[in-house]
Amino acid sequence: MIMNKLRMLVAGLATALYCAAAMGQATTGSVLGTVHDSTGAVVSGATVTINDVNKGTRKAVRTDATGTYAFPSLIPGIYSLTVEAAGFKRSVHTNFQLDIDQKADLDFSLEPGGATETVEVTTSAPLIKVDSSELGDIVSEHQVQDLPLNGRNFAQLVYLVPGVTPGQAGENLSGSSSFNPRAASNFNALGSQANTNAYLVDGIVDNEWTFNTVMVQPSVASVGEFKVLTGSYSAEYGGGSGVVSTSTRSGANTLHGEVFLYLRNSALDARNYFARVGVSEKPAYRRGQYGGDVGGAIKKDKLFYFADYYGQSSLKGITNLNSVPTDPERIGDFSNYRDSAGNLIPIYDPLTTISTTSGGKTVFTRTQFMGCDGAHPNVICPTRLNQTGLNVASIYPEPQTAGSLNNYVSTANQTIDDNGGNVRIDYHHSDKDTLFGRWSYEKFIQSTPNPLTGGQGTCCLPPNPAAAKKFDLGPYIAGTQNTTLIAQGLSVDEVHFFNSHIFNEYRMGYARTNPFTFQSDYGHNASTSLGMAGLNVSQYTTGLPNITIGGSCGSEFTCIQGGTAFLPAHPRQTDIQFEDIISWNKSKHSLKFGFRYVRVMASPFTNTTTRGGLTFNDNYTNSGTAATGGSGLAGILLGYPNSGSRNFLVVPYYVTNNQFAYFFAGRLETDRSANAEPRSSPRFLYPRYGKGQQAGEL
Repeated sequence: MIMNKLRMLVAGLATALYCAAAMGQATTGSVLGTVHDSTGAVVSGATVTINDVNKGTRKAVRTDATGTYAFPSLIPGIYSLTVEAAGFKRSVHTNFQLDIDQKADLDFSLEPGGATETVEVTTSAPLIKVDSSELGDIVSEHQVQDLPLNGRNFAQLVYLVPGVTPGQAGENLSGSSSFNPRAASNFNALGSQANTNAYLVDGIVDNEWTFNTVMVQPSVASVGEFKVLTGSYSAEYGGGSGVVSTSTRSGANTLHGEVFLYLRNSALDARNYFARVGVSEKPAYRRGQYGGDVGGAIKKDKLFYFADYYGQSSLKGITNLNSVPTDPERIGDFSNYRDSAGNLIPIYDPLTTISTTSGGKTVFTRTQFMGCDGAHPNVICPTRLNQTGLNVASIYPEPQTAGSLNNYVSTANQTIDDNGGNVRIDYHHSDKDTLFGRWSYEKFIQSTPNPLTGGQGTCCLPPNPAAAKKFDLGPYIAGTQNTTLIAQGLSVDEVHFFNSHIFNEYRMGYARTNPFTFQSDYGHNASTSLGMAGLNVSQYTTGLPNITIGGSCGSEFTCIQGGTAFLPAHPRQTDIQFEDIISWNKSKHSLKFGFRYVRVMASPFTNTTTRGGLTFNDNYTNSGTAATGGSGLAGILLGYPNSGSRNFLVVPYYVTNNQFAYFFAGRLETDRSANAEPRSSPRFLYPRYGKGQQAGEL
């Protein structure tokens, strides 16, 4: 029994050897190789110097008894290698690109000769990765900077990687989320779900909980390069069907900067088909994206900086076709209430319902409304009307064209004001110590309505001017929302070399998102002013309820709603992260020990019907069992709702999740064709959901 347990322990440690072996390399790369002479014998004691071409920083090591050298934890960039040994010509490998998380294996074969003679090496690192089975690819800085991107969203470039396909259009990760409407961040990695992907920025976790969108969204100018992993990757990345690990740009010895400006204007666009001349204005569309970046050296070969700013200002006219009741219909006169074919839609009195049974089948029938005197078909007697229902009907704007359906075209402007930037400082203190820090900030304001379609109805109806003076209404009574989102993040990374074999990497940082999305009538006690008591009970529950008129929103008249039912929403989140990795390298062997702590403080909860939801369909005012005719608006005027609901958090609260992870990893290589690389790691996750509520996972 004891032997079985020992075998299981040994097997577990064996499988743990590699999984996080590159943890801490999520934002860096490494160069290693062997130096030998023309006969194949290894050359020990050779001096190998690596030089960062752009920064001018350099580091030198000597090959060990097996002729091997290693330069771990290098920032992605362009490097040159020089090998020198007594009795041999100097060998130089110039200007090779080291990518994020790359382990470049570069061997040298020295030729006999004097040190004043130089041999230039033109070989490159192998394209086939023999040290890993991970699937994925690098998207380089040149691709990010040079390829056209509508909206300057670098995440669109993940589709260049084999096995990656676009996610579902129109869903939350596609930029349609109330929690993150900035840009799309969805993709399917090898067919997996888009909401299970992971994003890292300079090694800091960058996913929010609610829909798994990103918190800090790097600008195009700030992205050095990023790696997209689609399968069989190391546990260093923490999880996800697909992983996008981004490394931000740093400065160099030479001063470099750029500015950009992109403009679009509706003056050059055709008129929207529904925005007819003489009926509504041509929808405006003005969009400008602008910014710039600058990078250079504060102290040559030592201290470098990079900073960028980006902005977007846009105004987009949104045209919507709505149905609003006519003046007679608002007060119960449906004598001219007709369908699109011109047929009169009869309205029946629910209080005249009778049942008849014949042959075991019961049939319900009703009598059509005939006015107070019984001589006016489809007219509801004013004494039957509910005052609150009359108030609700009165807030619709006046129709623009004849008829009861598709009689009002609204054009509302959607405006976006987005400003953000990044600052990064790199410090090469010595061959033993390097440090960088990056801070990001963005403020995104979408201060006018988004169109809501399909099951949520049409959009952007202003209130009737007379009703706006009488009741406490917002700027719209149908389908709008506003978002203010502030995101920021920090990453600090320090590498210390104790000697040529042992080094330590420490990383700390945070990512924060603070979006607040609210309906257009937030802060207005609209329900109370209309006569619906008990709905606007707090600032959080202000505004109109969601009133469905007809079988579904838009099937009869445009639904009344200040915004979607779950608003307002404030799903703020802050992740604080600390990790430390100590590494030992000897020849082609390596061992790593590491620890990571992430504290997640999130309030991801949303409501379902914060301000209440009411449905008025034609069930009470149709003919009965035959279900012909009827009107949801008539149900409102009579005060007969078919259903209602109310569900919201009185006080939204935080969830605190503490994650502790450790790993022991290694790589043992016996010769050039055999190595041992297990690929999993033991990790203990200790989440904390609230006071007295704990859960663990091994």
